Amino acid sequence: MIRKTAVTPALVVCLAMSLYAAESDGQNPPGASSPAVSASPAPAANAQPASATNAQTAPAASAPPAAPKKQAPGNWWEKSSLERSPLPPQWLFHAEGTLSYMNASGNASGSTFDTVARADLRKDRWTSHSFIQWSRRDMTYGFGQGTVNYTERTLREQVDGDITRTFKLVAGVEDYQNTMIFMDKRLNVYAGVGAIVFRNDKQQFTATGGVGYAEFAFDRAHIMALPFPVGPIRYTPSSGGALGMQTWRWKVSPRFSFSEDASYMKYFDPYLGYRWTINMNGNFPIDKHFSFNLTYRVKEETNSIVTALHVFAQDRAFLVGIRGSI
Repeated sequence: MIRKTAVTPALVVCLAMSLYAAESDGQNPPGASSPAVSASPAPAANAQPASATNAQTAPAASAPPAAPKKQAPGNWWEKSSLERSPLPPQWLFHAEGTLSYMNASGNASGSTFDTVARADLRKDRWTSHSFIQWSRRDMTYGFGQGTVNYTERTLREQVDGDITRTFKLVAGVEDYQNTMIFMDKRLNVYAGVGAIVFRNDKQQFTATGGVGYAEFAFDRAHIMALPFPVGPIRYTPSSGGALGMQTWRWKVSPRFSFSEDASYMKYFDPYLGYRWTINMNGNFPIDKHFSFNLTYRVKEETNSIVTALHVFAQDRAFLVGIRGSI
């Protein structure tokens, strides 16, 4: 089986656009200056005493103080629930989805389709984060270099419990499938502690550490039908491991935002090696509900099964799509 991946300098594109948007946003004119103070006129020679003047003038009614303006909660699903006091009694819900498509022709022809959906549900200190990602790639390379036809799927459910505005408890379960490496299932259960490492008006960086346990299932029938020897393979391995995750969100300007998230898991069983994923997203709002999205995704899974199948451990993808949110 022969597979090739295209390396796209998407990070350079996202950073260049972010710097342009930040420079444009910084050119807003300053606010108006304070009005000048006028001098008080000198009293007339025949002016009446102040007491008499006040007696002839009706007292002005004092205006009630203006009610404080309500602050919008913003992207509450990216913040701690304890940033609002008191905690809102109602359920909070948010959802968004991204559709991406790429088509190629010439020396390499084919298409890549990718869809991502997220849903967030909050009650008191508890927040549920649901995630679905599905990709399909159908590519044919010229000069007899082979074809790539595979699907990839991720289902994840994570629950956060806020301890303070900075720290939270995390627990989740993830089901992953990749037909390229004949992986029918990788079921991972994990738990840990997360923290907001850095935050200001435009940026937030969070990190999570924990432990997990994964069970694998590989497609024995298709692996044994390969036209080359693959050696002894454990088709249903399992192992615990150490897990790390991080996210970085940067609102460069009202016209552009950048986000990055990554995860890494090192299995205790050397046979299963390690895996890591990184996603970089540039988002250009169109209106309140829709935006133009650029995604650069890198995944690497290194274990004895991947080595035996003679496929590349790392996958890279550059995607262009439309994101909608409610």
